[in-house]
Amino acid sequence: MKATTIFRTELSAESLRRASGGWRLVTATCVPLKDGDLDLIYHFDKNLVMEQVRFTVPRGSVLPSLTQDHPGAYLVENEMQDQFGLRFTGLAPDFGGHMFLEPEARLSPLAAYTIAPKKEEE
Repeated sequence: MKATTIFRTELSAESLRRASGGWRLVTATCVPLKDGDLDLIYHFDKNLVMEQVRFTVPRGSVLPSLTQDHPGAYLVENEMQDQFGLRFTGLAPDFGGHMFLEPEARLSPLAAYTIAPKKEEE
């Protein structure tokens, strides 16, 4: 897997270049570093070849959203806003900085659901 380190100012151009070249955004990872900065890693796929684009930013940074080129980025970018205090400009759709849950959803969306054991046939 190839990893490319960029400056955060290159993120928009790199996103457009990847989208134009047929790459799709798979996910992004945000890793807190000991000094308080965050290591951001965007994972791209093209024809089953994975590549990463990474850079480091201070917590609370404002970054351009990749949703204009890669619509699926809204989920991970909203999550990074909620969990790591990053802000993304041009985020589409923008849920006001927080993802939302349906009123019927559990209070903890990551709670495991229990499956009742299957009854034995008589």
